[in-house]
Amino acid sequence: MTANSDKNNSAPAWTDNLLPAAVAALLLACSLLIPAVALYCYNSSEFTFRLSELLPKCALAFAVLALLFFLLLFFLRHTRLFPWMSAGMLALSIAVWLQHVYLADALATYQTSLDEFSWLTVAVGAINFVAFSLPFAVCLRYRHWCCRHYMQLAIVVLLPQLLPLLFRLTNYTQPQYDFYEYNITEQDKCTFARQRNVLVIVVDCLGEYLFKELWREYPEMRASFRDFTCFDQMLSPKPSTNLAVPAILTGHEYPGSYQNVDGNLHAQYLQQSCHSPESLLVNFKREGYRCEGYPFILQTISYSPALLDNVSPRTDNRDSHQLYLDILYQRLTPFFCQPLLNRGFMTATDPFLTPREETPLNQTELPQDLLFYRQLKRDSKIGNFDFGFKYIHFQGGHAAITLNEKLEITSHTDVKKQMRASFSVLESLLQKLQQLGVYEQSLIVITGDHSERYTPEIVTLIKRPGDTHPATEFNSVPCTITDIHATVLAESSLAAKSRSLFSRPAVQGSGDLSRSVRPQTLDLGNFLPCPGNAAEMPDCDWMFSQPYEIERLSLAVKQDLDMKKNTFMVSLLAYDLQSRKCWQTRPQIAGGQYGQPYSYQSSLLDLPVGNYQLFLNETICTQAPDANEEDDFLATIFPPTQADNQHYPDMRYFPQFLVRSQTDAFWSSEYPGIVPRPMQKGETILFQPMQPYPCLQLPNDLFISGKGLRLTENSVLGVLLPSAEPSLHLRLLLNFPVPFAAVFEVFHDDMILYRQEFEARINKNIPLRLALPPEIITSGTLNLQCRLRKKYPNRDRDMLPKFHLQSLTLEE
Repeated sequence: MTANSDKNNSAPAWTDNLLPAAVAALLLACSLLIPAVALYCYNSSEFTFRLSELLPKCALAFAVLALLFFLLLFFLRHTRLFPWMSAGMLALSIAVWLQHVYLADALATYQTSLDEFSWLTVAVGAINFVAFSLPFAVCLRYRHWCCRHYMQLAIVVLLPQLLPLLFRLTNYTQPQYDFYEYNITEQDKCTFARQRNVLVIVVDCLGEYLFKELWREYPEMRASFRDFTCFDQMLSPKPSTNLAVPAILTGHEYPGSYQNVDGNLHAQYLQQSCHSPESLLVNFKREGYRCEGYPFILQTISYSPALLDNVSPRTDNRDSHQLYLDILYQRLTPFFCQPLLNRGFMTATDPFLTPREETPLNQTELPQDLLFYRQLKRDSKIGNFDFGFKYIHFQGGHAAITLNEKLEITSHTDVKKQMRASFSVLESLLQKLQQLGVYEQSLIVITGDHSERYTPEIVTLIKRPGDTHPATEFNSVPCTITDIHATVLAESSLAAKSRSLFSRPAVQGSGDLSRSVRPQTLDLGNFLPCPGNAAEMPDCDWMFSQPYEIERLSLAVKQDLDMKKNTFMVSLLAYDLQSRKCWQTRPQIAGGQYGQPYSYQSSLLDLPVGNYQLFLNETICTQAPDANEEDDFLATIFPPTQADNQHYPDMRYFPQFLVRSQTDAFWSSEYPGIVPRPMQKGETILFQPMQPYPCLQLPNDLFISGKGLRLTENSVLGVLLPSAEPSLHLRLLLNFPVPFAAVFEVFHDDMILYRQEFEARINKNIPLRLALPPEIITSGTLNLQCRLRKKYPNRDRDMLPKFHLQSLTLEE
């Protein structure tokens, strides 16, 4: 009797540990799904699907995850693993919460790819690993105690996550944007009306300063805009794209705060303003115009089919779903795990799951203005309608800055050159309208939404039907962007002429910059010989990457440091490559109480004829220099403390050489004054910044850093060979980190010299030895190019591969 009783008492009941298992499963499922709902609730205006579409999917995912976690614990409830698993789930719930709420934002600015090794990435990953692992260390160490108090611990962990979300959901209202229901179609973007066209073109970042710099630097563009009147004293009171564009099209300003835009208020404002009686869309639609809108971002116009003829019901949210999953993955995945999981995540969430034919990599996703330029050249035509209104948004000076003034994708560009590219597209548009015979009767408005510095000063160019001028007229009458819509209506005979800007007394303008928008410039003065003139050239460790230019022997340099908290001594140094002498401008004070300049300028008049390497010296001072010091050039620069200088390199080199002639000065990407010669057998070339390479014909997109010579698929590196040699081999040391399986090729013109397949990630230096065919040796020049082809295309297909060539050696 006693034995049977003991046996029955020792047999585990099927209900043992059911409650802790259920609580653990529900807790972990909640911790994984709460961030998914919160991400949407706080960013709903960035996605094209509604919360009502997301919640059922999240509920289904919650049920599946909770069931899977519960079943796992259910079958382990009578084993020694149960305390470990339940404590591990508790720890994972805490870690995911910390990762989503705190760590994701703290580490968002750091690169997690294995493409390029960085000790900073390792250090940050280690910190994240420690923070993420701490809950595991505590919970697993005290696992039995956690199991006994699981319900209380689950409540403590769950409430801080659940209460803010419930409060948000209780007060949540879906913004009434109609891009949830409709989508823009662009097949008729370059189709124009037979009789009358009204074009409102918003060029992003078209500020007064940037426009007038273009006007001065590129005078050839003026002829295309001679029939326009430029209103150069226009303001955008709330200089943000999603607020400025509706104001331009409707005349109504956003009623809320510019710094903190409320999604629901903005959606309501957009609907009310776009459907108001003053709206351009309403007025032109009522007059029988075909109305089209081509926004740059979602939240600028109403997508209603009652207003636009180029919308269709939205049937696909694939891109928005992908964006949502990418952001959620980045926020929930620990920093140290992302390099290992990125490829699997890409494969799991991308439609291309099987190997395909090898696909060449594109450079980047094409800029919007370049796409429109190609469409304009290919598809421009007259449609089967008489009257048309179009709102078109150009990328202009908005990031990413990838176009130069010739509409070429390159890294050697800046905001001014990309804006020139946008105006080249505008010139092509005007030419097409002339070729189609509709230019003269067109009303064309070209305006900005904000300046390149997101300040209110913009310009607006307007051509009225029938206007012809010998040159562009500048009108400096004070006005705002809300005057544009009234002017368009008045000049289209849809409103009283008195509402037009042209009805106001004109204020004659000259096209010169007004003082109010002229950025603060720190004048560094002339170059003087350095004291003693025996200084060695500084090391080229840090490169200056901001725009700089020379005009009429005046050097202008864009400033990029944050000088609000510290005082700096700023100077330019020029090192003569031939005479080995140094020249320097007088150090000037900037930052702190002296203000932060937008740019520096210096005169090159006193710099002797020669070839120079230029450096910018910005040194933090721990004590302000004496303002009464007579010889400020020799004034002591107090050394900065380590804390002050931890983010600022003192000396940065310019990535081009300065050539000073008798009457002029210009930049040279190649080392000036070298005599070309062929490589010799046994000769090794190590690639370092700003060094001479007489044996090479460097590519047009030349860029050399501490990693070596950077090559892209479009780069051609010419190697001069001794043509009398019977056989030669070229040894290369390359680094080309790419996070996917690929086929790597090296070729000369169309001749493949080397080919290798890589099935895993590439993240190391790879030595190559190329046998050079006799015909290449005889020609005397090897045109070296590298190419990478993907084997598994996915949404990373637009990545531009970069090959860093560290050394070349010519062998027999």
